[in-house]
Order: sequence, then C-alpha cells, then structure tokens
Amino acid sequence: MNFKLSVILFAVLLFQGCAVSNVSKNYQLNKSSNEGLVFLTLTVDGVISDYSLTFGTPTKREFVKFAYGTPASLFETKDIDSKDAKGKLFAIKMPAGKYKVFRWGVNSGSYNNSSSEPIDIEFNVDAGKVVYIGNYHFDSAKSTAMWQVDANVFHINAYHRDSQLFLDKYPSISKNSIIKAFEDDFRFNQIGGSTSHTPTESLIFIP
Repeated sequence: MNFKLSVILFAVLLFQGCAVSNVSKNYQLNKSSNEGLVFLTLTVDGVISDYSLTFGTPTKREFVKFAYGTPASLFETKDIDSKDAKGKLFAIKMPAGKYKVFRWGVNSGSYNNSSSEPIDIEFNVDAGKVVYIGNYHFDSAKSTAMWQVDANVFHINAYHRDSQLFLDKYPSISKNSIIKAFEDDFRFNQIGGSTSHTPTESLIFIP
C-alpha cells in the first residue's frame, strides 16, 4: 500500500460518524408536528482536526453530535470562510422539549481532546419555531504541524451573520420564526474549561 492511499484511507476513517444537517432546503415549519429547528455555527481557527459539539436531553447526553474540520471537510464548501474563522452552519429538526449542550471535543490523530468541565448550556425547542443557539468557535491554544493539541472554545452571539446564512439556505422560513435562545451580545470564553486528553489507538498501515 503506497503512502498516498494510506493518507486517503486515514481521511475516510476520520470523516466517519460526523453529523450533518437533516433539513431540506424547502422545509416548512409545522406547529402540529411537535418539532422545531435548531441551528448553530461551528467555526475553527486551527489545524485539521475533528472538532465536535455534543448535546442532548437531560436524560440522554448523546442525542446529536455536530462535527467539522476533518480532512474531508477541506473539499466541502465553507459557510464561513474568513481569516480567523472557517466553518459551517448546521440545522437539525428536533422534537419540542428541553436540551443541553454537554461537551465539546477535538479528535486529533493520537488523542481525543475534550472539555474538562461541565458545560450545561440549556435551551428549549418549540414546535413550529426555529431556535438559534449561537456560534461555537474553537481557537487554537496549542498545536503541532498537523494536529490540534489544546483548544479554547468560545460561545458567541453571531446572530446577525448566522441568521442571514440560515435564511439564505432555507428561504421558505421566515425570520419572524427565529427565536434567540440567549441574550443579545453574549460571549463566554473557554466554555468547558481546559482540554482533557485521552490517548487513542494509532492507525498503522502495513504495505
């Protein structure tokens, strides 16, 4: 097996398991369906890694996971592409109810890095409504030439930018249907504390 093929296989393995938006472009809100939409943006300022955010119900932590930044994402169109932030907007249908953001993670080669402290960012999903839960930005604290080692994660209100991205993607949804889950102009630094490191099994390719 040559080096080029090894790199391709490695990229495919990293890409598996990433959650994607499940909302069609022409989606119509329907209050009687007992479901609403959640949208957020996940942005990074760091090297190639699998950056993720996990949230769920109070009784089910792993309800949904969003991820961005794997090698495969280099070939995707970025919703956000500026000097200090590159990333994607995610929208997902959710049953009406209460939810929490529980943890963030950065899968970087030989390490699974994650939040070391509880996050517990709470929000509600209302039937027939859209809720914006903010921008989650991964800022590089320490990295090697190839992998992210430490990260600081910020929870930011980027509603003006993100709502326009959302409405451009889903033109059938009215801006009046959007609810902001949090106060205007919020910014929380280093949510989830410092980075907790867990070694992972190394992938060895035998020629």
